[in-house]
Amino acid sequence: MGSISIGDTKEKLDDAIEHVIKEQCRVSLTVPGKGIVAVVPIKDMEFLEELDEDKLDLQEACDALKDLDQEETVPWEKIKADLGL
Repeated sequence: MGSISIGDTKEKLDDAIEHVIKEQCRVSLTVPGKGIVAVVPIKDMEFLEELDEDKLDLQEACDALKDLDQEETVPWEKIKADLGL
């Protein structure tokens, strides 16, 4: 069971969910010619959410590096000296 027609959802959704749970696979719900949504194991969804968070963190880091003005930075040696390290 890789996909089911959206028209068959009422009759087959219980089976699709059971299949996803038992087989730890994904099932697409489709309209003619294309998938529109998927039923996935929760571990897959959690993984996708982590990837999304990592992508956002990476974008923020890249943006921060682009905005970094070298004249406004303080050398590490000065920071250590100011802290008495």
